[in-house]
Amino acid sequence: VFANSKVSNGYQKLPNGLIMQWGQVSYVAPSSTLGDITKVNVTFPVAFTTKLLSVTFSGFFAGNGDDGLECMHTCESSTKTSMLLGATRLVGSQAAGAYGNAYWIAIGY
Repeated sequence: VFANSKVSNGYQKLPNGLIMQWGQVSYVAPSSTLGDITKVNVTFPVAFTTKLLSVTFSGFFAGNGDDGLECMHTCESSTKTSMLLGATRLVGSQAAGAYGNAYWIAIGY
C-alpha cells in the first residue's frame, strides 16, 4: 500500500518516488476585459520532495460563476509546496461571474 489521499484535493505516492496530486480551486474572477489576470496561490496536499515536473489545468462551471471556462490557466511559479495559478481572461463576457474555477493535476517527485 502506497501513501495516498483519495479526496477532492488529494495525492498518490508511487514506489519510484513519483507523486501525482490533484485538486480544484475557486478564485475571484478577473474583470471582463480581455487579457486581465487574477493570480491565486494553490497549496499542494503534500510537498514534493525534489520538484514539480508538470501541471495541467481545466476550467469548470461550479454554479458560482463560469469564468473558469472563459480563462486560460497557467502556472506562474512554483515551489515544492505550492504554485501560483494565473487565470487570464480570453473571452470578454458581459455575463462573467464573480468567481472562476479550475481543476489541476500536478506531477513531481
